[in-house]
Amino acid sequence: MKTKTISNFAFEVKDQLPQILQSVVNHSASPAEADMMLMGTITTLSATLPNIYGIYDQNTIFPNLYLFVNAKASAGKGRLKMCKSLIKPIIQEQQTTSSTQSLLLPANSSATAIYQQLALNNGHGLIFETEADTLNIAMRNGFGNFSDGLRKAFHHESISYLRRKENERIDINEPHLSILLSGTPKQCRKLIPSAENGLFSRFAILHLESNNSWNDVFCKNNESNILAYSLLANRIYELYKRLRCAEKPIEFKFTDKQKTLFNQHFNGIQQSLIDDDNFTASVRRIGLITYRIAMIISALRLENCNMLPSTIQCTNKTFEAALSISKSLLQHAMLFYSSLPEGEEAAKQHTQKEQQKRTLLQMMPSQFSRKELVNIGQTLNISVRTTDTYLREFIASQQVENIAYGAFRKTEHQNLSA
Repeated sequence: MKTKTISNFAFEVKDQLPQILQSVVNHSASPAEADMMLMGTITTLSATLPNIYGIYDQNTIFPNLYLFVNAKASAGKGRLKMCKSLIKPIIQEQQTTSSTQSLLLPANSSATAIYQQLALNNGHGLIFETEADTLNIAMRNGFGNFSDGLRKAFHHESISYLRRKENERIDINEPHLSILLSGTPKQCRKLIPSAENGLFSRFAILHLESNNSWNDVFCKNNESNILAYSLLANRIYELYKRLRCAEKPIEFKFTDKQKTLFNQHFNGIQQSLIDDDNFTASVRRIGLITYRIAMIISALRLENCNMLPSTIQCTNKTFEAALSISKSLLQHAMLFYSSLPEGEEAAKQHTQKEQQKRTLLQMMPSQFSRKELVNIGQTLNISVRTTDTYLREFIASQQVENIAYGAFRKTEHQNLSA
């Protein structure tokens, strides 16, 4: 399961993004930083797009995302605070007009306080914390199972809690919660100790490699970035106000062709991982995360619309960008999964499976029948069912071709890179 290399995506998809996100990528110093800042911005803004929704798997879905940036100390994840500055005008407006509402939820307090603020915000909120242990402490000190509340909020399921002093039951219906955390691998594993923990599949996880070079701490680009993000914050605030005042909610939609391609893409991924049930939930939720990313990108394109539409049709550029991002996120998820107890065992089994496949491929003659391949498989202690599975995989990867009913031959494409 372990991914040896992870592809960067931000610079690759930049030209397919709306102007706000292009600017974020342009003000990044490296491909890895661009990935982090792009996903950090998308996640932060997922909390600031009112009246945008879509229908996914027969459920009403809103843009909200969960992101964990996983990196060792001094790897550069502190740059994420620039994403927080993008919502500064929104926070300032709330401080001026309301004594109770605040988009930012207090991660450095108890789980009860977080729920209370979420309730005061009519279910809307953003947990933004650059030290993940802050939320880990809240999860340990809170009542009940706070992790359960976060899992429910990801799917907009209602959350209930009891105010002990007033003995009052509070229901948060259809929560719209976004979360952006960063921390060390140890902090990440505290939050998500195993693949069976439901938070694993709900978080998009982004790894940031350590940077051992010294940065110019007096670089003028730092001042330029602060100004650029300030200007972007004003643009985001204007879009936020327009969406908030929309006469009715705006539905986000895929085209019929995009729906077909989307289903084919994720069905193919799930089939390739069919031997690892622990990772299946992550594949399915990465599908939902991809849909939300496409929704956010599409909503940000409304900045240049004179009038808000009743529906948003996903463009092919947006669709392709969201899929490209999700492919990399899947690699990041697999890398983190390989560090968990279940992932280590899955990686071991995956290695054994690939060795079996290599040996079977080497032993098969240039042309053969299914029965001959089954006999070769039995000499390697491979069951008939597994041999048939490997044969289908060989055909799918163009290492073997079906030349007649029950007859096959090797092709020139025989490199098992999995």
